[in-house]
Amino acid sequence: MISCVVSAYNEALTISKVIETLLEVKSIDEIIVVDDGSTDNTKAKLETFGNKIIVCSHETNLGKGAAVVTGVLASSGDTIMMCDADLTNLAVDHIDNLIKTFINGSYGLVLAARENNVGIGYIAGKLTGERIFKKKVIMPYLQLIKDSDMGVELIINFAHREKSVKTIISKNIGHLQKQHKLNIFGLIIEFSQEMFQLFKTYLYLHFYLPKTS
Repeated sequence: MISCVVSAYNEALTISKVIETLLEVKSIDEIIVVDDGSTDNTKAKLETFGNKIIVCSHETNLGKGAAVVTGVLASSGDTIMMCDADLTNLAVDHIDNLIKTFINGSYGLVLAARENNVGIGYIAGKLTGERIFKKKVIMPYLQLIKDSDMGVELIINFAHREKSVKTIISKNIGHLQKQHKLNIFGLIIEFSQEMFQLFKTYLYLHFYLPKTS
């Protein structure tokens, strides 16, 4: 059973189209959307789908890590597919390819990178929000994920470090640029916070956690 977890914070501009696309994917058994304390129209957008999706809500913004954990704990499936809420041009074929690659291959984790994830963008491809894996693999890391905010993908990658990982390319897909949601000062602050969180998470995973686990 495949549970799709979507974490959303102020994604009213894109969330409806993302969910509409996910609902068309026959191999997804349930869609869990976690509204992480949105202050825009995200909640109203989600209400239009009724019981077609499962909605979990945080009263305040707790961060992506906490949202992902809420979604995972609410899921019924043994397989988790993650999908970002700010995607543009998302198509059923993108999701079908991700799921089929996972089901038909012997991979522990399949990542869906973008066409522009080459060169230095290769790093971004490894941190893509579109991914699929077995839920049991990340269960020991849930508290760490909850506390990590923007280090979610790094931790999931680490959890699969001894398993086979496959990266596929999703063509013609994009995401809403942050400059459409934040002013220049907000962009600088958010970028700095993300880089700090990623760096801190990387150091913890590779230099501290292995010595104590």
